[in-house]
Amino acid sequence: MLSVETIDREKWEKMKFIFLYPGSGFSRLVDSFLNNHKIIVQNSFKIRSLETAANLAYEGLGCTFIPSFYLKQNFDSSKCNIFKLSEDIFSVQLVIAFLRDMNLNEETKKFIKEVVKYYKNKK
Repeated sequence: MLSVETIDREKWEKMKFIFLYPGSGFSRLVDSFLNNHKIIVQNSFKIRSLETAANLAYEGLGCTFIPSFYLKQNFDSSKCNIFKLSEDIFSVQLVIAFLRDMNLNEETKKFIKEVVKYYKNKK
């Protein structure tokens, strides 16, 4: 597991990175992580989707941050380096948000109920 202390900042500054365009929640999370740990990335380009970022990284065009569920099932880890960032330095909190007075359909209510139940059981 990669820790912030083991990051070779000089190497990171020379690597090519693939980032999402600013504005998405995941993009803000990555920016916050880099800023909080004073990691400067000088060589990067921006794309519009996580799937595209993952596919470009698989093809060797740069490094990217992606959630682990974006790894392909036939992913060959011998072809690249994967650094799993521990949840204490890079975590995601999911929320479900909707208007309080909104009349939700039954499928949506059921989905929300199941998500709440799932996360209560994980604690």
